[in-house]
This record gives sequence, C-alpha cells and structure tokens, in this order.
Amino acid sequence: MKALNQTLNLITQLTMMNKPKRQTSAAIQQLQLSRSAAAFEKTKKQMMLAAKIQDAVKEKRLNNSRFALLMDQHPSVISKWLSGTHNFTSDTLFDIEEVLGISLV
Repeated sequence: MKALNQTLNLITQLTMMNKPKRQTSAAIQQLQLSRSAAAFEKTKKQMMLAAKIQDAVKEKRLNNSRFALLMDQHPSVISKWLSGTHNFTSDTLFDIEEVLGISLV
C-alpha cells in the first residue's frame, strides 16, 4: 500500500510539472487587451482555413509528408500552413484546391 501511495504521489508530481503556467504579467495582459476585434477575426479566419485544409488532407488519407510531396513543398512548410498563422498567397490556395479537390476561395 505504501508503494502504491508513493507511485501515485510521483505520478501526481510529474503531471503537475508538465502543466503550462498561466502568465499574469501586466505586459501580457495589456497586449491581450489591446488587440483589435479585426485582428482577432483575421486570426480566426486563418485558423478556420488551416482547419479546412487539414480536414481535406485527412479525408484524402494523406499524411503531411505525402501532402508536401504533392505540393512540391517541404514538410515544414506544410506544418506552417496547418498552424493557422500562415498568410497564403492566392496562387498557393489555388494549388491546394487543385491537389485536394476542394474549394477554399
């Protein structure tokens, strides 16, 4: 029983170590308050676009490496695309549409 309690305590401690800490600095709070609604909406749309591409990649049963080959890109570029923060050119969006057989624009 003692060994079980020690194991459970160790698991609890390890779990707590991996949790990110919430930042409470005044500078971070000020940045969060100063972002505009337009900037928030733009980020939201970028995330939705990335999610739509990711869904199509999964639907085609492609992994990121295979998708990268089809797009003639490095896998790291695909990771950036799917992060939701990439600013796509229209040509890239058209190429993605063609490869995945979807409509993005």
